[in-house]
Amino acid sequence: MHKFGDQALNVIGSYSPRKVRLYANRLRELMPDQAQATGPYSWLDIGAGYGEMLSAAQEILPSGSRIAGIEPCEPKVQKAKALGIAVTATPLSKVEGTHTHLSLINVFSHLPDPVEFLRQLAGLLEVGGTLLVVTGNGGDIARDEFPGSLYLPDHLLFAGEANVKTAFERAGFEIIANKAIRILRRWIVHLSLP
Repeated sequence: MHKFGDQALNVIGSYSPRKVRLYANRLRELMPDQAQATGPYSWLDIGAGYGEMLSAAQEILPSGSRIAGIEPCEPKVQKAKALGIAVTATPLSKVEGTHTHLSLINVFSHLPDPVEFLRQLAGLLEVGGTLLVVTGNGGDIARDEFPGSLYLPDHLLFAGEANVKTAFERAGFEIIANKAIRILRRWIVHLSLP
């Protein structure tokens, strides 16, 4: 629950098996060779929520892969743990080691300093690793055409496609794929460190 003034915004939501299926299908499209790979991977989902992306990654990655998430919202962490999904409230600054895959699903619009945040992610990603980002392009949409509420002050940033690409490039990433999905004008950006 985010409080601002005398109002509150409930951002808790609930676990969604539909999201797991959606994410698994998208991952199969973007990463068709992962299920046939012989070596295990290390996947960290940042802003993991209830762990739907982690459940999807579990479906496609080879056995022995390390799959975990971090999430600042304690009720979401507790629900994910109750479902047997490896989500903790560990702050990004306390995450140790590197990972072959990082994912950032609908987190970009919540970042007060996107470039600095992305530089922190670069330190967690193995050279040649992959960062998978799903975000909206609210900065490219006229306000009268925007699909739904802006959810202020929960969303801090309404970036367009060019803004997002620039932030990632300034943080040292190379964009290797950009795919628009669905009618909600969201896109998946598949990135890696050069």
